[in-house]
Amino acid sequence: MAKKGRLGGAKTWGARYGRNLREKVAAIRAITKSKSKCPYCAYFTVKRQAVGIFYCSKCDAKFAGKAYAPAKTITLRAKIATEAAVEAEEEAKE
Repeated sequence: MAKKGRLGGAKTWGARYGRNLREKVAAIRAITKSKSKCPYCAYFTVKRQAVGIFYCSKCDAKFAGKAYAPAKTITLRAKIATEAAVEAEEEAKE
């Protein structure tokens, strides 16, 4: 008996294109449409804008990642730039 509930949005294809291909597309769509954790503010508010471009609606960070999901780690350069921006905001408040 076939397993149900694994295809998600790929169910619209019906019996066409083969089971394995439909399962792969369903997995990619699930990753693409889900919210991800922001590497800057650690909230689950990151959404995909385009291929490899992601945006955090909480801290307004826009950064690059993998094609379908953001990278697990951020580069040291981005981390240093973020820390410098935070320090500049703190100095401006004082």
